[in-house]
Amino acid sequence: MPSITIRRRVYYDDTDSGGVVYHTQYLKFMEHARSEFLDARGYAPWLITEKFGVQFVVTELTIRYLAPARLGDQLEIEAVVKNIAGVTVYFEQSVWLLNATTKVREIELARADVKAVCLGADNFKPARIPSEIQESILSEC
Repeated sequence: MPSITIRRRVYYDDTDSGGVVYHTQYLKFMEHARSEFLDARGYAPWLITEKFGVQFVVTELTIRYLAPARLGDQLEIEAVVKNIAGVTVYFEQSVWLLNATTKVREIELARADVKAVCLGADNFKPARIPSEIQESILSEC
């Protein structure tokens, strides 16, 4: 299935007072991966609205936190398209801690199932995903 993986370091503003990544930051990390996924295919989220008059909005998200990330950790965030149906794109996402030396995935920190729906930018009603975008999402880059 089409996917993207991005890397990111944990900074102070990602953490709570104990130096542990605050739970909502994982949602931001995953959003960044989905945005990069579209951008890598030539459809940056901020340009989709201009060109097609639609936008993608997360309508459901189930997340499981498995282990904490800490200040300074290197992370790998993955977004995999599991399915496209009509107005909806289903993603499976994960956040991994990378080994500090080898930069290889070491521990899965969080995983989520994400449902993103295509909406008309002017009326916020479900809109069919433009075929050009759908073909691009389903392609392997």
